[in-house]
Amino acid sequence: MMPSATVRYARRVRARIPAQSPPPAEIIEYGPPFNDAFYEPVGPVFGSPWENASGPPPQGPAKKQGNDLKATQHDLFNNEKYSDMTIKCKTSEWKCHRAILCPRCPFFEAACGGQFTEASTREIDLSSDDENALGIMLQYLYTYDILNHGLTTATSFQLLILGDKYELEEIRDTGMQNLSEEITNLTAADAQWAAEWYPQISQLQQRGAEKLKGQLANAIAKHAKEMIKHEDVRELVASDGALAVLLVEKLANPPSAMLGLSKDVPAFSFSGWLQNPGAPPVRHSGTQPTVGSAAY
Repeated sequence: MMPSATVRYARRVRARIPAQSPPPAEIIEYGPPFNDAFYEPVGPVFGSPWENASGPPPQGPAKKQGNDLKATQHDLFNNEKYSDMTIKCKTSEWKCHRAILCPRCPFFEAACGGQFTEASTREIDLSSDDENALGIMLQYLYTYDILNHGLTTATSFQLLILGDKYELEEIRDTGMQNLSEEITNLTAADAQWAAEWYPQISQLQQRGAEKLKGQLANAIAKHAKEMIKHEDVRELVASDGALAVLLVEKLANPPSAMLGLSKDVPAFSFSGWLQNPGAPPVRHSGTQPTVGSAAY
């Protein structure tokens, strides 16, 4: 007669105990002598995970599904098949899936799960947002990848804003990093860019925005000799007291490479230099040089 499942389990446990170890007192053998040829292989006892653990790793469909999960989500992005909500922004429209967006973004979870109109219409109008940045954000929610190649300054700026608005830290940080890299690479020829973006960056309230503003102000000061010749930069400095103060501090003891001066040239009149940036200050013994004054 075939031994019971309990007896078969006890025999397998005993067979796996090293020979030098004394047999556990609670394991008692019943029935005829153990016969590998007759009783092996023994299947999982009551579906025990202990038995399954000794087998080969899972193969087939389960493994393939794990490998293809990311590709599948990428294919679902803006795919009308199985979609159950629509997001609109100006002239753009995306067919989306609540099961993907809601768990990954607090805004969509609230909009689709609360007592809002969008929960019943399954349409969300985000026309107040930037189309390009919103498309990048939605694709990120599906794939966790960010399209971050060849982005314009405007798109990076909007990513920073959207990331903060929708509580998506990686989106916000990507926009901020892109802007920071652009500022780092500024040259004297980028006066127009600096004059255009400094006011907009100055108005940002997001975490880390103050650092961007300081970084850009330092870049303007670094290239002040050339940038100040640009009308828009002069207007910017004249209208922004904080930037003017920073430039005064930077130019009080400027590096020789900044203004073409020797290191022993003392501080000079910032207001005079602002009026006539083309005339470099000349040192006069016992006096502070004043740019553009009649003394020169």
